[in-house]
Amino acid sequence: HEAGSGPWVGQVVDKLPNHVSYVPNSTTIDGKVVADKGIWNEQTLTVKELRLTNETATAVIAFKVKVKEEALNTTVVNKAVATPKDPDDNPPVPDIPSVPTVVVPTAGKLKAEKNVFNASNDAIDHKAVKVGAVISYQIKATNTSAPTTIINKVEIGDAIPAGLVYQPGSLKVTGVDGKEKALTDDAVTGQKLATGDLGSLKG
Repeated sequence: HEAGSGPWVGQVVDKLPNHVSYVPNSTTIDGKVVADKGIWNEQTLTVKELRLTNETATAVIAFKVKVKEEALNTTVVNKAVATPKDPDDNPPVPDIPSVPTVVVPTAGKLKAEKNVFNASNDAIDHKAVKVGAVISYQIKATNTSAPTTIINKVEIGDAIPAGLVYQPGSLKVTGVDGKEKALTDDAVTGQKLATGDLGSLKG
């Protein structure tokens, strides 16, 4: 309410932005619960009789909304409008600033599985191999959560079992785009593998 002015009487209208939905029965005015009927019409809030008695008076309208899945990676902007009941007798309309909210992904859950193959690319888990055979290990990392989640800075580490020797130049990664690229042998130290940051995994 603007300083140095008389009482302000009017209505406040807040049309919710796309990508959010009102949580029923969550509205309060000055801390008191207000029924949805009469103030909510689908996604629009209308408080018709709001009175600010003097320049220090305030009114707090609060409610909850749920962010929809399609809001991911967008900025949701909410803007309410206050309109005086009688423009001739009322002081200037208080400006209600717009509120931008950036919607980001939530954290996902990482699952890793390891498989082993022979030179013919046949799975040989729990099978016998001969001395001198070259075998391939494949570690698959997956974000098992919803599409709206993400895991950043995914790294894969492994302990190469004793009795096996890393074959130089054999370390490769297939990214989420399906493209394969070689990783340097610097990722392997003795019997330890540490890829470093491989990027992000969406759900």
